[in-house]
Amino acid sequence: MPPPLQKLKDLQNLLRHKKETLSVAESCTGGKLSEWLTFLPGSSDFFKGGVVSYWTEIKESFLQVDSKAIEEKGVVSEETARLMAQGIKKLFKTDWSLSITGFAGPPNKKKDEEVGKVVFALCSPFAYQTSVRYFKGEREDIRNKATHFALDFLLSELKNNQKEEL
Repeated sequence: MPPPLQKLKDLQNLLRHKKETLSVAESCTGGKLSEWLTFLPGSSDFFKGGVVSYWTEIKESFLQVDSKAIEEKGVVSEETARLMAQGIKKLFKTDWSLSITGFAGPPNKKKDEEVGKVVFALCSPFAYQTSVRYFKGEREDIRNKATHFALDFLLSELKNNQKEEL
């Protein structure tokens, strides 16, 4: 699936206009968001980079997600997503950060996983917010839908933030 060019152009224009930067921490999307963010020339003006933290140990050691939060709330939770977003924002020293954690499938019989559940966290310069979504489809469908939603989530907040500045 090709990236949504207009959304990427809008995102690029908003962040360039604000002279602000973005970083991402991805899990179930496996780097798809980072791939899309770097699709257009000039993305280095705002996108500092991303981390694919597929393993829980990477979330804990690199992104500084508290193991107790994962143990108590789960790896696919609003708390874990928030800590991932805060961790990447701090590491990359960006104005904005976005994290994605979820279960794209197939189901793991050893764990109580809800295939299609994806949790997003967005840290702006002022606050953070989370969103939980449930996507249907095969593994790649879920990854694509999650990446599209992540762009929409970020764009919506950037546009709202821009209105508040006027």
